[in-house]
Amino acid sequence: TNSNYGDFSLYTQLNPYYRIYDLDGYLIERYAKGGEGTGSTEWIQNPLYNASLPYRDFGKTFDITNNMDLEYFINPFLRFQLRGVIGKSFSDGEKYISPRNTLYKDIPDVRQRGLYIINAGNGIKYAGTAIMTFAKVFAKKHAVSASGVFDLNSSKNSSNSPTLAGFADDRFVSPALALNYKDDTRYSYTNVPERRIGFMGTANYIFDERFYLDLSLRTDGSSKYGRNKRYGNFWASGVGYNLHKEDFLRDNKVINLLRVYYNMGISGTDNLEASLTNTIYSAGFNSLYNEQMGFYYVSEGNPNLRWPQIKSYSAGINSALLNNRLNIRLEAYKRLTHNMATPISVAPSVGIANSTYTENLGKVENKGFEAQIDVKPYESSDKTFNVILRFQGAYNKSKLLEISEELKALNDISNKSNTGYQAVSYTH
Repeated sequence: TNSNYGDFSLYTQLNPYYRIYDLDGYLIERYAKGGEGTGSTEWIQNPLYNASLPYRDFGKTFDITNNMDLEYFINPFLRFQLRGVIGKSFSDGEKYISPRNTLYKDIPDVRQRGLYIINAGNGIKYAGTAIMTFAKVFAKKHAVSASGVFDLNSSKNSSNSPTLAGFADDRFVSPALALNYKDDTRYSYTNVPERRIGFMGTANYIFDERFYLDLSLRTDGSSKYGRNKRYGNFWASGVGYNLHKEDFLRDNKVINLLRVYYNMGISGTDNLEASLTNTIYSAGFNSLYNEQMGFYYVSEGNPNLRWPQIKSYSAGINSALLNNRLNIRLEAYKRLTHNMATPISVAPSVGIANSTYTENLGKVENKGFEAQIDVKPYESSDKTFNVILRFQGAYNKSKLLEISEELKALNDISNKSNTGYQAVSYTH
């Protein structure tokens, strides 16, 4: 539940010498900035007066999740796992603003005063993962493991939200007392399905607990990307050296762990809105023609929007010293992001809704380093309680190296026609 006293920023706009109550002991509704009767008066509301009015602003969510995990050992070296998740969520909320709120002080039409928003939604998700794992040690020094993974995710979230207005009185707070929808809006309903499928293979080799090699390959498909570019391919590799396993450090009382490593690979992400790849239209309730409902052009989708690819290189060192009371981690990295999904602005004459759409940007470089130091000044003798001080530092430099072929084409059109696409900008 949100407080009826509003945001703290409302109080910072008030001068400390403003009176809270008038001469009759009633809360003052608002204050004239610079004095009343000075031409175009700017009013500042008294949040305490609005807080005294009938008010409602709350939201609730409820989630149910069921997890299943099955394991079958085919033999001592081969294992099959099956995992499943099903979840259901419910949400609802309401927000009511009294027609006597100072927001409506200068609005004479009762049909425009007051506000009642009702939010309700529900969602369902399914996830399944199948894993086949092989692990075996050969000749006591060669540890080999490999796995194949298949996962499938599906979710559907729907919500509905009417926005009502026109309240003649606030003695009774009920949506049934609304005179109409706000600003010619209607009952709002959204239904967003999302699906993702993935295949992955991994392999790991460790020699004598000193040297290790990791490899992985993955293919992912997501409904969030354009219908022409659903799938992305990714890979990763890494090597490491455990110096603390060498004979000259094995019994060292100061160094408990000392590992150096190097990683490289290409990864992706699907943390974007599903609507970016689909052109969206909205029903126009007040635009009937020949007894048929009209539709408004809301946003432009991009069916060719593809997975961003992040090529990463990193090298670092992990160490644990003084009986694990001092831990140090240092890492330097370089990341090249290809085809990052970015909003692009175009001239209004192009005819695209809101003059924006989403395109793959090009290539962005990030370079930097990270450092973390953990100090454990106290640990109880039974190791059930300890105090850890953590110090972290990081540096990152970002640079746009090039734009995509699609954006180059847009710039060429702009230069030739002079009708224009606005210049693409990137901030970091």
